[in-house]
Amino acid sequence: MTENREELWARAAHAVRPYLNDLLSTEDAESVGRRLALLLVRGHDRAVADDIKALFDTFPELRDWVADFLESGPPPDPGRDRDRQERHLPYLPPPGYGMALQPPKYRCPNDGYVWYQRSASIDPPRCPCGAELERADST
Repeated sequence: MTENREELWARAAHAVRPYLNDLLSTEDAESVGRRLALLLVRGHDRAVADDIKALFDTFPELRDWVADFLESGPPPDPGRDRDRQERHLPYLPPPGYGMALQPPKYRCPNDGYVWYQRSASIDPPRCPCGAELERADST
């Protein structure tokens, strides 16, 4: 099943929210987070998708992050290969034919905030609204 344009922009909006503090200043991250939450509760129609895209286009960092997300999916865990890199060891891919796995997805029941669990050792955080995240499909 393929996603339509509106669903893709909504999925990108959900996915970028946990990374806003890494991409933008604190003030901009809070503002964009609030605006995305308001847009996402409006639904997934064309007007919302256009508003989400316009918001992303306002910040080059968001525009670039979303372009990567739409092409490749959620970003990898930044610390995953840090030990190997620090020891200057060459990357060795696993043997055989590997398949990319989707990390477990958690969603806020109140405002649709989405967080992907990159490691089983990391517990899901609380949503910025204060609610506990619930496990959801990885779609």
